Amino acid sequence: MKRTNSQILIMLFLFVLSSCTFNASLKNLQSGLGSGELVPNSLQKIFVDVTDVTFSEGSVAIINVAVNPVRSEDTVIYLTLNSSSSGYVRFNPIPNKVIIPAGSTSKSIVLNTVDDSLNQDQEQWTFAISSEDPSINADPSVLNIKLNDNDGGFVPNSPITAGPKLLKEFNAYPTNINTISALGKVFYVGTDASNGSELWVSDGTAIGTKLVKDIEPGAGSSSITSFKHPPASPYVFFVATTSSEGEELWRTDGTEQGTQLVKEFEPGASSSEIYFLYVYGDKIFFNASTTIDGTELYISDGTYSGTKMLYESVPGTSGGGSNSIIADGSDIYFSDYNYSDYTGKLFRTDGNPANNTLIVTGTSAGLTFSDDLSLHFIHNGYIYFSTYTGYGTEIFATAGSNATTAMLKDIYPGGMSSYATAANQMVLNNKVVVVFSYESSGSSTGYYLTDGTPAGTTKVTQPVSAGGPMGILGGNKYIFAGCINNYDCEIYSSSGVNGDAILLKDIHPGTSSGNANSSSPSFAAKLGDKIIFTATNATEGVELYVTDGSPAGTLLLKDIYAGSAGSSPSNFAVAGSKLIFRAKSDVYGEELWVTDGTPAGTVLLKDLFPGTKSSGPKNLTAIDPTHIFLTAYNSSSQFASVFVADISAQTTTGFGHAMVESLNTETKNLIEYNGLVYFDAMDSNNGNPLWVTNGSEAGTTKLVDLYPNISCSDINHMTVFNGSLFFVASTEATGQELFVSDGTTAGTNIIKELASGTVGAYINSSFTKTDTGKMFFGANDNSGIGFELFATDGSTAGTALVKDLNAGSTSSNLSNITAIPGTNKVIFYTSTPYGFWTSNGTSAGTTQISGLSSISSIGYAPKTISSGSFISYSEASTYKQRIYFVNAVTNAATHLNTTYTTDVVVGSPFLNPTSQTLYYLTTTTAYTSLNLWKSDGTVAGTSLVKNIPISGNNFGVTHIANFGNKTLFQYYNNTTSPYVRQLWVTDGTSGGTTIVDSESSTISTSYTAGYEFNGDIYFTKHKDATGVELWKTDGASANATLVKDINPGASSSSPNILGTYNGKLYFSANDGAHGVELWRTDGSLSGTEMVADINPGQNSSSPTKLKVLAGKIFFLATKVLSGTEVWTYSE
Repeated sequence: MKRTNSQILIMLFLFVLSSCTFNASLKNLQSGLGSGELVPNSLQKIFVDVTDVTFSEGSVAIINVAVNPVRSEDTVIYLTLNSSSSGYVRFNPIPNKVIIPAGSTSKSIVLNTVDDSLNQDQEQWTFAISSEDPSINADPSVLNIKLNDNDGGFVPNSPITAGPKLLKEFNAYPTNINTISALGKVFYVGTDASNGSELWVSDGTAIGTKLVKDIEPGAGSSSITSFKHPPASPYVFFVATTSSEGEELWRTDGTEQGTQLVKEFEPGASSSEIYFLYVYGDKIFFNASTTIDGTELYISDGTYSGTKMLYESVPGTSGGGSNSIIADGSDIYFSDYNYSDYTGKLFRTDGNPANNTLIVTGTSAGLTFSDDLSLHFIHNGYIYFSTYTGYGTEIFATAGSNATTAMLKDIYPGGMSSYATAANQMVLNNKVVVVFSYESSGSSTGYYLTDGTPAGTTKVTQPVSAGGPMGILGGNKYIFAGCINNYDCEIYSSSGVNGDAILLKDIHPGTSSGNANSSSPSFAAKLGDKIIFTATNATEGVELYVTDGSPAGTLLLKDIYAGSAGSSPSNFAVAGSKLIFRAKSDVYGEELWVTDGTPAGTVLLKDLFPGTKSSGPKNLTAIDPTHIFLTAYNSSSQFASVFVADISAQTTTGFGHAMVESLNTETKNLIEYNGLVYFDAMDSNNGNPLWVTNGSEAGTTKLVDLYPNISCSDINHMTVFNGSLFFVASTEATGQELFVSDGTTAGTNIIKELASGTVGAYINSSFTKTDTGKMFFGANDNSGIGFELFATDGSTAGTALVKDLNAGSTSSNLSNITAIPGTNKVIFYTSTPYGFWTSNGTSAGTTQISGLSSISSIGYAPKTISSGSFISYSEASTYKQRIYFVNAVTNAATHLNTTYTTDVVVGSPFLNPTSQTLYYLTTTTAYTSLNLWKSDGTVAGTSLVKNIPISGNNFGVTHIANFGNKTLFQYYNNTTSPYVRQLWVTDGTSGGTTIVDSESSTISTSYTAGYEFNGDIYFTKHKDATGVELWKTDGASANATLVKDINPGASSSSPNILGTYNGKLYFSANDGAHGVELWRTDGSLSGTEMVADINPGQNSSSPTKLKVLAGKIFFLATKVLSGTEVWTYSE
């Protein structure tokens, strides 16, 4: 196409960039386009050049519209989405109207694409390009954008990858992130697939909500924590971690150029362990740790030269000071306590280390401080602090010298601690309010007022405790949560006069279990002359209340969630004269609300996810008096992202490109039943339902939500028994009970209500099934018998208490219910009192094992074989371990280790189920040998296998694995360095008991429990040359071999074996480049490989809970943006 110099050219560019190069590339692009003279719009035709583009999800893209030569008036074009093969547009919306202002060279559009972790084919979007100006022609007239998948979907001309797939994005609620409002913006930790979790900023606009800097370049995250802003500083300080510098001090002014490492205290990748203490003026005070100085006190103004050690508590490399800081006017005070002289001191400084002055080392009475001084408050010239002396932890004050320093009151006499504090910084009638936890062995009542002297410190006696301060109204009214005898906690006011406490409102009247009900008031915010707080009762549940300090002015603001469920208001943020918060409604789900402190002014601000589903707003932070930053589930992008609420206009805008990390699903159970997989997972509606899946997203459905919209169903102990699915869960109507399911919604019900009413039963043990049709569990049915033994045969009638083992209201606290193979019996032990029991599921057939000596403690579960059970315990009279065998038929107990008084048992006995042999090891007080014993459950069959010479007294034995009739165990000795690790194998004979592997190292890392696979035992061990890696042995003498040095060199990959699937062993490991990811091996070097980099870069997906179900692998893994979810994989 031919053009003259006078023609106007508009070009559309698209660049695929990492965000760290975005700003520089855009700047260079803009400087190189659109140069030339201003040309009137009417002179020439305008053409648009467009090139089709293809890029990958998770990339940052720039569409740049440039004018050349520059026009004297605005250039307007339209981009209209014609069609899409995608179900939703997976990048922030492209504006349909693009305006290049007169005199400007270009207009850029930034696209943050969504890496959604879903397996999808290549997707395409087509945009028509047009203009209302007839002089503008589009040639070609469309823009095609093609997006390739990063998660195993089809990419043209590329091989299909069959990596693990996210089963479903169950919980796209935002997690809690670090935020701070400063410099007219909100700084926060945002997340995207290209950059990981990094520093973002928002000024309340879409274009001003952006990545500030990719501190850890690429997909890795810099793990930002602890935002702080000194009020007079141009910088926000934070702590960030990089692979090259470790954890260090950073600062930002909101720009990429102004975001810099302040100082690397500990050179290299080691961390300086920054801990922020205080901000004042334009300075930040913090502790940092270095190899040279240890942990000491530092100060920084955000510049390298202005960052220095303020005080060295302990000269040399040990460091170890403990500091607290407070300031007033030009004076800054800091305390110090170190481990060289074990005394607390108070210093004054102006921020210059040369001007540090020690001002207080003790009291006027000669008391010295045996702990750090926790500085609370400065008022009327007195510094208030608490510390420990011979009088316990009490409250002190000083005017800046030993002569003016005194303990204000020994509130809990006799060397006990009251834990009194003025940290709430409340002043009532010009005196400081001091609250405390204890004043005697009983409950505390009242509070103290002080002028900073012992004589001016008096108790305000009240009939209730006053340790829940909420605020001061009008300078003369103290509002607090007060309790009577640790019950009946309600909201009170006091004007500082003995006995004047006024109950402002009995929010939760009546009694429960003989005690008065408590509404448990909790402070939310102060709005002008009112205090907003939450409280609960049986009628409305947890809701929002207000008080002006009078009974008439203390009232419910709104019953947001109708009925007793409660809206559970939280995440409060004050903006101007309004309080913004999150609350759950039966009509709107969990959404954003606002109140001005009146019932009429307490309203829904925005239903971000229309209907009863929830957006789950979090991280509410005020940008200014009318704008609130928040994160919530974005139903458009289907990810958690940033929103900004304009309170005055009652509008809320979501920024789909500004994504944040999602919550975890909190899945606890995965089980196969009738060819499908059942599991629990918290979803974006904040429930915790039961789900069923065939392994695909489309085939994953919610079976039942037992406690709708509330994450309280808490499904646990899922198991299949007698052809049905059993589990423990809670409902609002019944509390926790035992459920049974046939795999359908209608067929999922409580098998029997063990405890009537809403209180529910307490079932805290997993189910134990016998071979002959009963399933046992421990429960408290709240009938007054405590925690006892229950059983079920799968029917309502057959589900009942077996026996009240400790008759009466005291629980027997049974534990470790273990089935005896081939019988209808279980064996278990109780700790109140100590004893072993067997049961066949009937009261008469539940008996305590007799013939045992007095028991002081039980540390190990019974180990069972077909003929009976091996048990062990510590004897009360000798504190030596005794081992018995309990006959399955007669219940007779036979003492096996008859030499126990001289041969002390080392560690836990271990059982080989194939040979039905128990092994245990003993030693003598001389520690000269380790003796391996074996037993078949009879005295005659209990014999010494081998004597193993040892030295030193810091040693032990652990079981590693069984395979066939062989058993592997570890002997470790940490007496002196290098530390000894030996892997032994035994077949029960002296000749068959040999060392398989041994290692000596200055690092005391043990072998891990082994896993049998393809005739070998796989385990991990530490070797100085290779770190902790995966090894294997076939049990032959000295033949353990390294499978692969996954993290090359001395660094460790720290494998964690997960299970086997399709002839391969699966495990998690860290190769140093990809974080902790899913790996597999066939046992060979070449066959040991990473399955997939699920969480890209050095981020870890940390796979856990792997199970082979319905022909696939199911496991939990973490990915940037998605959080921890259920994943699936099949070969």
